[in-house]
Amino acid sequence: SLTLTLALCGVAAIFADPSVLWWERLIGGFGGGLLLFCLGFVISKAVKREALGFGDVKLTAAAGLLLVGKKLALGLFLAAVLGVFYLLGKKIAGRYDREEAFPFGPFLAAAFALCLFFGTDLINWYLGLFLG
Repeated sequence: SLTLTLALCGVAAIFADPSVLWWERLIGGFGGGLLLFCLGFVISKAVKREALGFGDVKLTAAAGLLLVGKKLALGLFLAAVLGVFYLLGKKIAGRYDREEAFPFGPFLAAAFALCLFFGTDLINWYLGLFLG
């Protein structure tokens, strides 16, 4: 599965990339998964139905092992932005149904892939807007 492959890449990166400490990767994995788990729990209680599936939590935890810190945060932000644009498109097209399940996993996967390959460039570009 994608999540297992991503997690194995994150574990391999512990040994292959000495620029990131092993405990930073573990914190990224655990912290990312815990963040989405808690977010899903709180939203589920608020809307009285399941908000995030456990697959989203596992995918974020696996991506956290690989991306760590700023790139993981950027990935979560980009996934949310992509999801909002998707829902706006459905609403404009008249195909939005509030009761329909919203698949967040594809947006997480796309955003994490963008951050894996272009995360540092995106972060530097964004910070350059404010720091000159």
